[in-house]
Amino acid sequence: MQKIHTDKIQKARRSADNPTAPDFNVSEGNRRAMDEIMAQMNAAQEAPAPSEDPKSAISDYEIMDEAFRDMMSKPSIKIGSLGRRKDIEARCGEVKIDELFVSGELRQHVAIRPGRLEVTYRTLKGKEDLYIKRRLNEVRDENVRYAEDRFLYMLLCAHVQSYNGSKLPSIFDESGKVSDVAFNARFEALCEIPQVLIEDVWVNYVWFERRVRRALEAENLSGG
Repeated sequence: MQKIHTDKIQKARRSADNPTAPDFNVSEGNRRAMDEIMAQMNAAQEAPAPSEDPKSAISDYEIMDEAFRDMMSKPSIKIGSLGRRKDIEARCGEVKIDELFVSGELRQHVAIRPGRLEVTYRTLKGKEDLYIKRRLNEVRDENVRYAEDRFLYMLLCAHVQSYNGSKLPSIFDESGKVSDVAFNARFEALCEIPQVLIEDVWVNYVWFERRVRRALEAENLSGG
């Protein structure tokens, strides 16, 4: 239909340029109007409609969050998207960085799936980080995939304070040292989380760590 209208306008323009042509008597004003219509139609043909523009069709839920873009094993886009991170962080509130300096530990409750999957994360002390790295010797002779998964579970074991309102057992003994017995009990408790939800718990642990680092950077920039 657009091509038919274009052909008619072009025919009318040719007739305006040729006064001897039959059945056409186009004024100068009408010819200018036709020129404007032709220019608009040509522009419409060249520019894609908003729905056809690939850039305008991409939402934050189709973009992998930058925390995972360079990873070899990325999470599902439905779990690790930029849009989902924004939604979850909007529910978290501000990171209270002062807690890190007052008590040596920072905690944040994260409603991953409100009412169904809620986790409280915590930062680690140096002795906890070293303890986990030492425990990696337990899997040095195992296959790579098992060793990686084991390390991930141990990392989450130390970082997850509570799961759906249930506090995990402490990893410290009465003297304040990390205990093998206490850590193993906490590890077993974490392993009770359904495996299909572990990816979600891990993704939000990564985002928690990033929020803490951003808050520290902001503190440094403000001269605090």
